[in-house]
Amino acid sequence: NIFIAALTRITGSFERAFEESCRVLSTRGRVFPLTRKNVRLGAVLSDGSRILGEALISKSSLPIRKIFIDPPDFDVTPEVVSAIVDAELIVIGPGSLYTSILPNLLPEKCQSALLRTKAPVVYICNVMTQAGETVGFSAADHVRTIYDHRRPGMRGFIDWIVLNTQSPPADYIEKYRQERATPVKADIDALRQMGLRVMAGDFLKGDVVVETAEGQKHVLRHDAEKLVRKILPLRLEKQS
Repeated sequence: NIFIAALTRITGSFERAFEESCRVLSTRGRVFPLTRKNVRLGAVLSDGSRILGEALISKSSLPIRKIFIDPPDFDVTPEVVSAIVDAELIVIGPGSLYTSILPNLLPEKCQSALLRTKAPVVYICNVMTQAGETVGFSAADHVRTIYDHRRPGMRGFIDWIVLNTQSPPADYIEKYRQERATPVKADIDALRQMGLRVMAGDFLKGDVVVETAEGQKHVLRHDAEKLVRKILPLRLEKQS
């Protein structure tokens, strides 16, 4: 976000900033912004209060009831809708449920496109819960939250959910517990009752070191190669 914001100031154009960031980072494929308008992410908390700004949402001590985009009436980039409708495979996640995943699913045009596309829609559920967003959430809670943000009359648009069922090492569990995070419960029966097909297995990657503002941090992540081997064959399923 900081990188794109800096490029926007340098180039004078949000769209140009996206293009330049993809070029500088040697991005494979294409990246489309959800909208070219200046919008802000907001949240309604459990006590009914409202806050604006992604950083404030994640730091809230109260559970999140709903998120919204302000202003609500904005144009979705046409390329986003086309990419969804024409895709062979759509993968949602992993990532912060309220501040990374849901904002892209809020617009009616995006939800309609997900229902229209012939591509399988696969949701990769997070390995761990996240403090400030999904404390105590199971896999089914993640999906229910997504569906709670559907427009009236919209049916479910997720075909598959990918779940990690491999228990993380004990030292990781303790470290995450100190951050109010725990492994996401794989409540498979509840997911199947919601009409989802479940792909469960060991999708954990070994020790992953990331750079943060506080220095190096050891974290849990999905194994990208394992995910690709399992998910990629689905791309022909819904179209055939």
